[in-house]
Amino acid sequence: LIDSYSACVKRTDIYIAFLQRSLEAFASKNGYVCFIIPFGFTKQQYAEKMREKLVKTHHVKQIVDASRFKIFENAVVSNCVMLVEARAISSDTIVRVCNQISDFADDTYSESKVDATEFLKLKDSRFDTLPDLERSLQVGHAMRRASVELQQLCYVGYRAGLNHRDSSINKKYKDAYITSRRRGGRVPLHEGRDVQRYACAQSAWLDYRPDEHYNPMFRELFELPSIVTTAIPGSRLRFAHNEGVMYNTQTVINIVRQDRLDDVEHSTVVKTTSGLDNDFTRSFDELYILAVLNSTAVDWYFQRLLSEDLHLLPNDVKQLPIPVASESAQREIVALVRKIDTAPVDPTLDREIDDLVFKLYGLSSEEVDFINAMRH
Repeated sequence: LIDSYSACVKRTDIYIAFLQRSLEAFASKNGYVCFIIPFGFTKQQYAEKMREKLVKTHHVKQIVDASRFKIFENAVVSNCVMLVEARAISSDTIVRVCNQISDFADDTYSESKVDATEFLKLKDSRFDTLPDLERSLQVGHAMRRASVELQQLCYVGYRAGLNHRDSSINKKYKDAYITSRRRGGRVPLHEGRDVQRYACAQSAWLDYRPDEHYNPMFRELFELPSIVTTAIPGSRLRFAHNEGVMYNTQTVINIVRQDRLDDVEHSTVVKTTSGLDNDFTRSFDELYILAVLNSTAVDWYFQRLLSEDLHLLPNDVKQLPIPVASESAQREIVALVRKIDTAPVDPTLDREIDDLVFKLYGLSSEEVDFINAMRH
């Protein structure tokens, strides 16, 4: 498929080739093509090339979001319906969202119009079916204007790959290297499910053997002060602070401020942090960064402009905007973070931190109301 169809890339699906072939067949006839396809087409990376092709060379006349129910009763995935005109005569796309299958017969959609070229401004050229896309892009731009991306301050990377490096040796990490009780030489371990907002609990002990693991990473990643998050965040991003030794599995993403890794010679650190200014990174308190990452503003930014609905990827984390703030402004937020000692977080403290972070982004009251309305 990848060799025969230009729209098929990465972990593709045969229906992508079917879409490309159908459009090529109808292009010379000025026809329309209507597809009922998996809703994942609107966001997943494997469909990025096809989405770009639809916007640039055809007319996406209508998208119907049917993800809230199953069109096909026994299907595993939800669907969307897409009407495409072979000729690129317009960029106006009608987006309809229906909540139940009877909406088709009753014609009771919620409906909006979007310029399809706006999709190209989103991560992976996603086809976004939520309302107010243009306004969301404007607010996101305002947040970035007051910020630096997290990757300009921190190394962001996955956990260690703990399975045995020799695939012929049947040593799965959970059976071979992890125990519930401490034994000689084992180190504390947590997984994604153990990460809550601001707090993270240890759940097991790891027999760390870098000479055996297929991707052991480096000890400093787990033994220096760091921020961690889960790769499957659910309905809200969750970031926690680790002050001591804490190793983790493939369900965790690690964030370490660059200046702490200055003496680490691991290839991924050298490659990703080359050229960063240690004095600048040191000017950002880690608890301040933690508060921003746990804020409603950043959660909205991810969910609205970066999310693929399931996973949080290191590349997503790298792009999160961190406001440039004075030392005094950071101290005010850090003082509030230090008061958080339980989960769930006290709502009053949460709101105080949110209000301060919104101000640092320079958002207007109307923009804050827009984020809060969409977030809830």
